[in-house]
Amino acid sequence: MPISRRTSSLVSAFVGTVAAVALVLGGSLAASASVSAADGDASPRATETTASIQAQAAAQATLQQKLAATHAGGTAVAAPTGPAAAPDSADRQASVAVAKFTAGNIINDSLFYTGTSMTASQVQSFLVSKGSGCTAGALCLKNYRQTTYTQAADQMCGQYVGASNETAATIVYRVGQLCGISQKVLLTLIQKESSLVANTSPSVGDYETATGYGCADTQATCDKYYYGFYNQVYNAAWQFKRYLNPPGRTLDFTYFPVGKLTSIQYNYDTSCGSSKVTITNAATAALYYYTPYQPNKAALANPYGTGDACSAYGNRNFFYVYSDWFGTPNAAPDQFFTDVTPTTAKYADIQWMASLGFGTGSVAANGTRVYSPTQVINRGTTAIYLYRYSGLPFTPPATPSFVDVPKTSGSYTAVEWMLANHLITLPADKKFSPASNATRTDLAVWLSAYSGDTLPNPATPSFTDVPTSNPNYRAIEWIRANKISTGTGFGPATPVTRDVLAAFLHRYYLRP
Repeated sequence: MPISRRTSSLVSAFVGTVAAVALVLGGSLAASASVSAADGDASPRATETTASIQAQAAAQATLQQKLAATHAGGTAVAAPTGPAAAPDSADRQASVAVAKFTAGNIINDSLFYTGTSMTASQVQSFLVSKGSGCTAGALCLKNYRQTTYTQAADQMCGQYVGASNETAATIVYRVGQLCGISQKVLLTLIQKESSLVANTSPSVGDYETATGYGCADTQATCDKYYYGFYNQVYNAAWQFKRYLNPPGRTLDFTYFPVGKLTSIQYNYDTSCGSSKVTITNAATAALYYYTPYQPNKAALANPYGTGDACSAYGNRNFFYVYSDWFGTPNAAPDQFFTDVTPTTAKYADIQWMASLGFGTGSVAANGTRVYSPTQVINRGTTAIYLYRYSGLPFTPPATPSFVDVPKTSGSYTAVEWMLANHLITLPADKKFSPASNATRTDLAVWLSAYSGDTLPNPATPSFTDVPTSNPNYRAIEWIRANKISTGTGFGPATPVTRDVLAAFLHRYYLRP
């Protein structure tokens, strides 16, 4: 189970009691963390009683029988009686021979945080393919429809406008696109949690807990508040994005740090032990926040079967289901843009910005997505990036404030947002000059204003080319004080390139 997200106006498709999602399906007890109620995230569940754990084990055995029925060849296998259970392997392919599960790198960021990996029609075609044995009127995912409700935009997801009678494919596509989470990831999550994608005879309960959201390993039932297919998919995607600690949210999710050795358990039963893992990227950390266990040797020795009583399968199953369906998820290199490789200067900054969705780049003539890191960026585009960084919706005025930024301009909302939030002022000529190059001084002024900090005013300049007489001296000194720019010279009139913009924003985010 992931740590629960903020409340929503829930109109669930179904309401009722459902068996707990097993470890094999990825349900998990939330790892211990300090979360802020003011930030809108509920606290993790406490460990339940021995009776509830035993009840869940029985529920796991029941679910195992359902999974066994979808095994290749249709042969049922015996269900374990403890926390171990076999994964869904209806779609196992030769990829198991080449795909290698690595505890610290389950899936690349560029595959996980891409909300345009599949169109709605591609998702539907995929569901039709996987549900080919399902009849036209049966309650399987390819036939499923639900009326959705509106979700307001925030730092995690854009506004989801509710609609009547939406298909499951449309819901998966729209949620992925609005939250910046791959539709392939969501389909894999659904399969490893509820087997809905390939199940030709699902139950109502499978839809109620489609992504295992609100299902703890130590509870016999899931949280009814999060029941319903749309509710489950949206909450899971929202939570995956929340794990990134987007700008404007508290840093609740730091206990699976990227790049550091971290102890990860093999099972919710602490007696099963743990081992140290270096998590290499945010996407892998997100999977551990959602399901905080790694497979042990016994689970890895039988990739599509059972291990031992201490085996947990959620993250292993995610890896192999994704591999079978979409290709190996952790193959190098991990890059959002074809022109930004791991050896590119500012690679980490650009990857971070892309994972959060406010650095989208552009489509090249050959159809690939590029970032053009050394290209100079103009003031209008810089405004757009700053607005995306804020993560909150803004309704611009009906009448433009600047004569050179009309309502038809792509930067209109962003520039008006800057004015409304006092990052800029309206000059006498009412011009913003959106097509002019953004300079390093522009970034210093705009970021310092966005921070709301009291600006420093040292008697001795930190940069050799920014004297105390510079009209923007204090804003530039703020840049230095926050380690956004270092060195002996600042280059106040130097045009900003796209990689420098990424670096400045990332350093601003990481500032003390």
